[in-house]
Amino acid sequence: MSNPLISVIVPVYKVEEFIHECVDSIIAQSFNNLEIILVNDGSPDRSGEICDEYAQKDKRIKVIHKANGGLSDARNMGLSVATGEFISFVDSDDIIDPDFIQILYANIGDADLSFCLFKEFSDNEIITYNPVEIKSLDIISSQRMLSELLQYHYPASVIACSKLYKSSLWNNVRFPKAKVHEDEFVIHEILDQCDFISFVEAELYYYRKREESIMSSASKEKAMLNKLEAFSLRRKYFLEKKMTKAVYEINGEILYRCLMQAVKNDNPYWKEMGIRTILIKNSLPIHAKLLLLMKKVNYNFYTMLQKRRNDFG
Repeated sequence: MSNPLISVIVPVYKVEEFIHECVDSIIAQSFNNLEIILVNDGSPDRSGEICDEYAQKDKRIKVIHKANGGLSDARNMGLSVATGEFISFVDSDDIIDPDFIQILYANIGDADLSFCLFKEFSDNEIITYNPVEIKSLDIISSQRMLSELLQYHYPASVIACSKLYKSSLWNNVRFPKAKVHEDEFVIHEILDQCDFISFVEAELYYYRKREESIMSSASKEKAMLNKLEAFSLRRKYFLEKKMTKAVYEINGEILYRCLMQAVKNDNPYWKEMGIRTILIKNSLPIHAKLLLLMKKVNYNFYTMLQKRRNDFG
């Protein structure tokens, strides 16, 4: 097996409390031919200084200091200077398993991208690394992956982290600035370039769920609008590619999400919607039609079905 250079891009902003854990987990990777790019995005705390201290200790680390422009801008800056044959993104408050890079690279084979599962953990939780258990390996075509993406069967497929990419995938793709859920605006373009994708069923990426990250009502509204904007962008992309099945699926997913929000808020539109409309006059996926029908007929049964759907993805 060859030993290619792999660029790890870490956007850094106001994380002096967590940056040590993150960078330490990257430095400790069993695959060590790394280019570690720390992009200090105008942090008002000591994050930038801490990055410089790491660069003094490890020659693999490059530090870029820039004015604050947001997560997307920092990632884009990292992409512009990365020289590795492969690229991975790690957020500066997250942690990766010691074998994260090694396992994703070992299993990428002839695929263009490999990805793994992620696991959430809280601020005060201590991560202990156990021997990695790979439950399964799967080689997926890009067409199947795009379909799975639209139906959210692989939640990890949407986010930029927890993946190893051939760097060429990013030659003409950049993250949009000033967006929430910026990953969702570009992931379809990345997947569409791939011939095959390798999925490693193992939790190798640890996503920190921070208390201070809880969104305000205004932020949640912006996030929802950005999600819908990302869906619309994907829809336009698939229409231009004449991928009608993908457009049908994404229309159903948008309608489902909007309807479920209306159901949750007891929106008048939902109250006026009859059973015939649910069953016939829309392009909802069958599981959504059944859930909505159950709510009309038997609310307790609907609640049980929705809980089971959430439990099993």
